[in-house]
Amino acid sequence: MVVTDNPISWYPEESESGVSHVGWYFNLPEQHERIVDNPIIREGKVIAVSLIPATSRCGVNSHSNLYILDACNGGRLNEPILKVDEELVEIEPDNPSNPDLPPSVVKIDTVIKPPAFIHTDNGTDMMVFGDFGTNVQIPQIEIESQQGRFYWKLNQ
Repeated sequence: MVVTDNPISWYPEESESGVSHVGWYFNLPEQHERIVDNPIIREGKVIAVSLIPATSRCGVNSHSNLYILDACNGGRLNEPILKVDEELVEIEPDNPSNPDLPPSVVKIDTVIKPPAFIHTDNGTDMMVFGDFGTNVQIPQIEIESQQGRFYWKLNQ
């Protein structure tokens, strides 16, 4: 899934329709899907994990979606930044003359908690997820990162 990158008319400006915004939201696409943990904002991206509960009483087949969106406007990212099992993830556009798009969501076959991050030597941050003791293999997910330790020196 890829969300749009439509521009937002921010408050107090008004769009042609007379509507202005002071924030953004999007409708979760799956039935009964909900976000139950706080999203993470990191380097201009919002990272949110949703829960899609199973329809059976035993809870079998509950799973999660991992959303990565632009934190400022809730839209898709401009460039692919996500690696799953060491492969850059891109989605082919409807028009072949357009560049490949970054995905807005990665489906995970089990219920996960929001990630912790481990900075790697190759300049990415590996996401480490907690699960609920299932035996489902969670893919290795990395995101390009400019994180690290920064120092400032006062020049006088």
